[in-house]
Amino acid sequence: MTRLPLRFLVIVLALAATGGLGYRAFRIDLSIGATLDATRRAEQAVAATRLTLAGLDATLRSFVAPGQRPRVWAEEADRQLNLVREQLIALESAAPAGGDHPIDGALDRVDQLAASAGRIRSYVEGDQGLLASDIVFNEARGLVAGLDEQVARAGSLERGRQAAALSSLRQEQGLVVGGSIAVWLFAAILLLPAGRATQPASPEATAAHATFGDLGTGAARAPEAPAASNAARGAAAPAAAAPAALVSAAALCTDLARVTDGTEVTRLLERAAEVLDASGVIVWVAGPTGAELFAAGSHGYDERMFARIGAIHRDAANLTAAAFREGALRTSAALDSSGAAIAVPLIGPSGVVGVLSAELRASVDLSPSASALATIVAAQLATLVGSLPSAAGDEAPPAQQANA
Repeated sequence: MTRLPLRFLVIVLALAATGGLGYRAFRIDLSIGATLDATRRAEQAVAATRLTLAGLDATLRSFVAPGQRPRVWAEEADRQLNLVREQLIALESAAPAGGDHPIDGALDRVDQLAASAGRIRSYVEGDQGLLASDIVFNEARGLVAGLDEQVARAGSLERGRQAAALSSLRQEQGLVVGGSIAVWLFAAILLLPAGRATQPASPEATAAHATFGDLGTGAARAPEAPAASNAARGAAAPAAAAPAALVSAAALCTDLARVTDGTEVTRLLERAAEVLDASGVIVWVAGPTGAELFAAGSHGYDERMFARIGAIHRDAANLTAAAFREGALRTSAALDSSGAAIAVPLIGPSGVVGVLSAELRASVDLSPSASALATIVAAQLATLVGSLPSAAGDEAPPAQQANA
């Protein structure tokens, strides 16, 4: 395609499509963050409810302990029973509508426990300790154990539901990333030159063609200069190589979006190294305080060396720390015997959560296309940082210290 208006239209349409896909990716990122928050809240609610039930069981047993005051433990049991009711109601309201829920009937068990606690107090105050102990260690304990099992099952089902929702969102995110790459691949194909230029025909040949059409006039086409042909073939080689790298990056991002186990990421880092034409790659994950980076996965380095990699402080004077601090891609040129290096921040809803660092092969030049491919892979890895296994050792590998 050589006409300027058409080329401009293709670029505008590609930008518009990329903008729409980018907005969708942003919305998906927000949904992933909301799903992770909901999962954490559900886990906390289940843990708090089970802790209250454990305390209630201890309170009921304290009724029949020698030398205890029944009134004090009765007040504590009433407080804990009311708290359990509130927590069960909150769990039930957070469950999806429709169908049976694991905590159905749990409030009835709480009422039975309240009645049992009242009978226990009456028996203790009437010096009937054996009857009170029988209710505590048989009837009340069975009710508490049943409630705890219901709450645990509700937590397990909620985790499964949130995990399915998260997996669906990440698959959609991978499709959006792949769609963005496909848009620009298609645009690149349309924007490529239509073909090799030919020598202009002579006026006599033009006149003969206008008269006789394609039947042939005996006029011969001017021969193409060999030098021009070789130059055209040399210029076409990089254009053919660029789409292949983008296709590999799109396939890698799609597979990363399907990852459900953090250990699978290490296997995919080998493909990331091939896409980036790198001799080694490392994924760094921020620690809980955000003050240090820990190596979570790598490819291209000796396993024993990788096992000794230590933490990188965010204020360290190296490429990886700089990318983490500034939230921007950082590069360094090739040295005598080592290739160039790239460090790309992994950016999530809450900010920078890690860094992808890559050491390019010695024969590979640091180019804008290499930086763009690294940014694409890092964007997909950022969605998986929560499932990556953390790793910390004694010291970083020499190649990383020299170039990262």
